[in-house]
Order: sequence, then structure tokens, then C-alpha cells
Amino acid sequence: MVISKLDEARQTKFQIKLLEQKIQELKSSLDIQGVKYSYFPKANGLKNNLIELKIERLLELETKKYHLQMRIDEVLDDLSKLPELSYKVVYYRDFVGLRWIDISRKIGYSVSQCHRFYAIAQSFNL
Repeated sequence: MVISKLDEARQTKFQIKLLEQKIQELKSSLDIQGVKYSYFPKANGLKNNLIELKIERLLELETKKYHLQMRIDEVLDDLSKLPELSYKVVYYRDFVGLRWIDISRKIGYSVSQCHRFYAIAQSFNL
């Protein structure tokens, strides 16, 4: 059960990353077009339509990103039912992306013990 939630969270994080890239590209495109169309005062109708369409797309992407982030928050809430150290190891490993050695330094346990905490989390039934 925990493994499927972690897989879902990983996929969701990847989708959020892709959305953030698209949002950034769209924002920079809007900046460029805003400057570009400011030199063409006669093309007001065209300028407004293109920019409005991009702004609408930007809002859609940001809304999608918000909903995906809410799903990750739900998974984190579910995982918070794990024992404290197992939760920390899972959080640092799967959500922050730390290496095992960094996790062990952060929580003050050996790498092998961190692996055990992770195994406990994976076998936990939520």
C-alpha cells in the first residue's frame, strides 16, 4: 500500500516538474510577446487575443499544478501515520531526493538502519 502511494507521489512530482517547465516557457513567451506587440499599436485586437489565449493556458496549467500538489499533500498526510523515523526516511528519500548517506546524517542513524526504517515503511499497511 505504501509503495503504491510512493509511486503515485513520484509520478505526480514528475508531472509537476513538467508543468513548471511549461509554465516557465509560457511566461517567458508572454514577456516576449508583450514587448513584441507593444511596438504594433494598430494590431490591438490581435495582440489582445493572442495574449489572452496564452494567459488562459497559463491559468489552466497553474490550476493543474495546484491539483497535483494537493494530491501529493494527501499522500504526505497518509504517510504521516507511519512511525516517525520511517516517515522521515521516506520523506527525505522519496520527496526530497536525498542520498542514503545524507539521510543518515540528517536523522542521526546509520545507513543500514535507514534502510531498515525504509523497509518498515514499505511493509506498513495504510
